[in-house]
Parts: sequence; C-alpha cells; structure tokens
Amino acid sequence: MSDGTKFISEEEFSGREDYSLATEDVLFNNTNSVDLVGKTCLIEHPIRCGFSNHMTRIRVIRDFCEPRFLALILHDAWRKGMFRSRATRWVGQAGINTMSLSKFEIPLPPLRMQKEIVAEIESYQKVIDGARAVIDNYRPHISIDPEWPMVELGDICDQIQYGLSKPLNTENIGYKIFRMSELVNGVCLDEGSMKYCNISYEEFEKYRLYRSDILFNRTNSIDHVGRTGIFNIEGDYCFASYLIRLSIIANRADPFFVNAYMNSKSFQAGIKQFASRAIGQANINTKSLTSYSIPLPPLDVQRRIVAEIQEERKLVDANRELVERFETKIQRTIDSVWGEGGSR
Repeated sequence: MSDGTKFISEEEFSGREDYSLATEDVLFNNTNSVDLVGKTCLIEHPIRCGFSNHMTRIRVIRDFCEPRFLALILHDAWRKGMFRSRATRWVGQAGINTMSLSKFEIPLPPLRMQKEIVAEIESYQKVIDGARAVIDNYRPHISIDPEWPMVELGDICDQIQYGLSKPLNTENIGYKIFRMSELVNGVCLDEGSMKYCNISYEEFEKYRLYRSDILFNRTNSIDHVGRTGIFNIEGDYCFASYLIRLSIIANRADPFFVNAYMNSKSFQAGIKQFASRAIGQANINTKSLTSYSIPLPPLDVQRRIVAEIQEERKLVDANRELVERFETKIQRTIDSVWGEGGSR
C-alpha cells in the first residue's frame, strides 16, 4: 500500500481480537528512534485494525480521564522531548516500556475541565483545518481566451539551466541552495532550514538566482515532479541539480504570469504526460519542458491577471497567518495545563 499500511489475513488475526483497536483508544509509540519514541495518537473512528508490539494501547478509566485529553497531553510531552531522557537506548533505537510509561506523571484536572480543554482545542483545530484547506487547495486559475497565441516555453526564455550537483551541508558553510521542498505554493520560500553548498564564488555566480527566475522540479515522484516556484527574495541563493532555472525574456512575457500558469492544474496535468518513469521516480527533461506550449496573451493582459492572482495570494497568506495564530493558541492552552505560561 502506498500509505504504508500493513495487512495480515483474517486467519492470522483470528484469536487475537485482544489486539483490536477501538474508538478512543490511545496509541503510544513505545519503540522507535529517540526522536519519535513517545509520539501519540487517538483512535477517533471505528476501524478494523490491530497494533504492533512497537505500540502501547492505553484505555483510560472514563470516570477519571478523557481519552482525547490524555492523547493531547502525551503527544505534547513527546513534542517537548520529555520521553528522550526516560527512554532506554540501543543502536539506532529507543524504547519506553509499559512500567516506565505507567509511572510517567501528567497533570490531571477534574474531568469536567479536561472536557472543556479538549473542546477549546478542537474549536481551534477546526479553524486551522479550514484555513489549511484553503492553503492546500488554492491554485491560480487563468481563464484562457482561445484567441491567445500558443508559445513554446523555450521561445520566451533567455536561459534554461540545470542546477548544481554538489554535496550539501547543514553547517551554514557556503551558499544557501534551493531544493524541491522549498518550492511552496508557487514561490521559492526560505523558512530558515535551508541547506548550504560549499562552492567557490566563481561557481556560485554561474548558479546565482535572480529575482523573477522560475525553478521547475524535473526529477521526483510523479506527484512532485513539475512543482514550480518563482524566486522573489533578497539574498545569495543557488539551486540544486534536479531543478531547472527558467529566465524569462522581460519584453516577451511576465515571469509571474508564466509561473502562475505553470502552477495551474492544466499545465501540471499536461507536463506530467511527458514524464519518463523509473522505480519511484519520474523525470521531465529540458527538451520536453522547453517545447511545451503555453497560452500567452498581450503583456498588459498578463499583468492584469498577475495582479488578480496576487490579491488572491494575500487571502491565502492571511489563512497561513491564521494557522500560525491558532496553533499558538492550542500550544498555550496545553502549556497552561502543565503549569507553563500562566493560567488559562
């Protein structure tokens, strides 16, 4: 299964119903890397499912504890790193056994307050989920006039270039380098966790990114190949080998229009048809990309469309800020349960 789900037959599961999961069971990851041990979730819906020995199932006494509250507190304890020092470690693995988990102390307010806290957090989460739906589903839509000429991408570019194939580092040595993961919702985004490439200034100059350059992800899974973003930030940046730089000729096309069209569903579906596939990978070469035709209205029309899209992006960005604000509200609420950051 592509989502990593594992299965056993009904015959194998027969007689092991004690390992079935029920709604509002709490699952605690008892064995994993030291960074992941302690990760916790709640079973929210009925499911025909068992669990492995790397998981500990917790069923609470309902007169004392709300399952959702316990799942929130244990998961937050994992996020805070509280299980790292408690875990038994061996090569590449760490574990929290049942005895150690049973002695782990958590704050436990009265049941009524637990339910109020859960309700408060769930109300915040609904806002986050709605905002994320906007962020995840927004794609610029361009209504195509059939009178617009079709132009090959190669005809509106004065440079089309593969990126650097060099070792990367996380020690801030050299120059920041864009990878596929930093192409987010049509823009090149530096969120503070970029890798670096230690190259000479002369080599960097060959791969330096300039404002309005477009980066196209040529090699990845079929879902991610074709991901595109425009570079529009200050600073010294270069780009990795599995990206292609497109530099648009300014008097032929607006780079922001081209980028918007390349992020549209129509373009993404069309360009993926030219992807060659290998095991787990897909590739779109420069020949396929540069010969791909896009509709190109007059420059003034392009700029008007870009202005409309930029207004839409402001609304998307507002939803992104909403997510950050309400995630902070959730964390403050949980922190207050632990006695951090004052009272609720």
